[in-house]
Amino acid sequence: MAVSDAELITNHYHIVSLLQRACNSHSIVSIQRPHEQIIYNTALLAINNDENNFLIDTPAESQLPLQVKTGDWLKFQIKLKGLLLNFDSLIEDILEDEVSFRSYQLQLPSQVNYQQRRGAFRANIGYQFQAGFSAQLPNNQGILKGRLTDLSLSGVSIEIDITTTPECIQDASLTQCTLHMDKENIKIADATVRAIKGTKQSAKMCRLGIEFIELSAAERRNLQRWVMRFDRENRKSALSD
Repeated sequence: MAVSDAELITNHYHIVSLLQRACNSHSIVSIQRPHEQIIYNTALLAINNDENNFLIDTPAESQLPLQVKTGDWLKFQIKLKGLLLNFDSLIEDILEDEVSFRSYQLQLPSQVNYQQRRGAFRANIGYQFQAGFSAQLPNNQGILKGRLTDLSLSGVSIEIDITTTPECIQDASLTQCTLHMDKENIKIADATVRAIKGTKQSAKMCRLGIEFIELSAAERRNLQRWVMRFDRENRKSALSD
């Protein structure tokens, strides 16, 4: 299902999640004053303990606007893999304003645009989750089975044993897809194998990238619920380590 560039994320939890992902990624951050042509790059983002605010920490030699002050609005663009995040934010406070370093506190946006739903709702699935994927292969080749490693609203990544999987499954059409964990299942009507890569762990294993085809509203809701669940559990694990 096509996703419009104009669609919005308004869920506070997902906005914070996106900014935290930007903090931990090699993202490209561009800052621009509204109605100005000059674009300043290479700011470092951080989420602080106040859920309504986030921080910009930047070295003085970067291109961040030198004359910003409390009450100014700034326009942000963050480029992550598979995602272009845009939002405006108000400078709430100047925390540091020194020759070598500056730090600003900004208002967390109430909504953001996104281009790909995959970037907004995506979760890495660690080995602590016993989650799997199965689907019917075409031409009576049998059942494709694997361990779920990555989940989004556009598809999944799975690890499979190549010794028990038919060859030449690139671009294979899959039907009767099922995601399963514990006693809970999600049914997806159709999908396609889009990518095949080896793994470093074993020569007998490979990873498949599988794209969902025309999700229904119910399928999207169920997938979003699982992504939020994995993301929440991963946060708990990170905090406890």
